[in-house]
Amino acid sequence: MPITLYTARYVLPIAAPPLLNGAVAVQDDRILAVGAYDELTSSYPAAETVRFPEGILLPPLVNAHTHLELSHFPEWAAEKGETGAPDSFVGWILQVIRVKRGL
Repeated sequence: MPITLYTARYVLPIAAPPLLNGAVAVQDDRILAVGAYDELTSSYPAAETVRFPEGILLPPLVNAHTHLELSHFPEWAAEKGETGAPDSFVGWILQVIRVKRGL
């Protein structure tokens, strides 16, 4: 699989200080390396480059909260005859409302 270098004015690796003119080397949705653009272009000379000249690259924010009250939702849904999986997030929310009201 090809390697892609994502470059930006700033790269924020979080575990290290911010990098001015940094890059992130990615292959198959895996980060291979994070570093200075010049270093990574010499390490991966055949890589395709995607540039964000005035951008900032940083790890995504993760919303790690849970809804423990929904642990038994599959059983509740089956009990209420809601056996099909909704085809959208809105459909899922509406299903949750129907099942919880039906309990």
